[in-house]
Amino acid sequence: MRLPRFYSNATADENWPFTEKSKYLSTMGALDETNASKPAVLITNYLYLNSNCVGSGGLFSVCCIDECDGLLSQVERACGHPQGDVARITEVVSNMPSDTVDAPRNLSTLLLSRLDEIAAHHGGHVPLHGRLFQQWLHHAFPHECAFPHVSGTTSPMYPNDWISKNEEEDMFASDEELEMHMASDIPEISVSDLPWHAVEELVATHKYQPGQAGTSSSLRTGMLLIAAASSVVPLLHYSKLVGEGPADCKVEKHSV
Repeated sequence: MRLPRFYSNATADENWPFTEKSKYLSTMGALDETNASKPAVLITNYLYLNSNCVGSGGLFSVCCIDECDGLLSQVERACGHPQGDVARITEVVSNMPSDTVDAPRNLSTLLLSRLDEIAAHHGGHVPLHGRLFQQWLHHAFPHECAFPHVSGTTSPMYPNDWISKNEEEDMFASDEELEMHMASDIPEISVSDLPWHAVEELVATHKYQPGQAGTSSSLRTGMLLIAAASSVVPLLHYSKLVGEGPADCKVEKHSV
């Protein structure tokens, strides 16, 4: 959503809730400034802001549920591995509905080409827990999946922390700032305008080498045999002692 539309009723309605200043939105990661002259609010990122949590305390906060977690879980179950191939991911996602997306659907050429780009970047497979795939999910489900900013480019925090860090600076836009943005004539955003940054960040790296599974299985079998042998030896030793009896005992046979 373009920033002017975000502020659209701020001057006409004193109870209009969307008046956070652009600097605050940018710091929190809720503003796309890829084109500095056409800033846009990332709606999903905005919904997941700490400032929208209620009942926050020292041990917990009550926040919006991240609906993207459920969508990612479906892809994880279908792939059964931390990485997936393009064909399988395409099949699964094209048949995944959400509150705002109907299924089945045909994924756009742009979505498919970007999925191919991710796979090419990783040698043919798509890591499901990387920044690029999360970014791809944002494009596939823009109202459920937040845009993943590159680490270090944003600083999400609670409003009180913002005020303390910025020397009591208000998080809300002044009337002058509101009027300035509302006066600008900027066309609405389209799907092709969604930000895309070709920067990867992985939670973990998973490597698979041919023969790895067999080697692991053989090693596991060998370890089990060693463990079994180590438990049998003491039993054999104990059995021998019982059979011989104590050293000072003498067994005599009597005939009747």
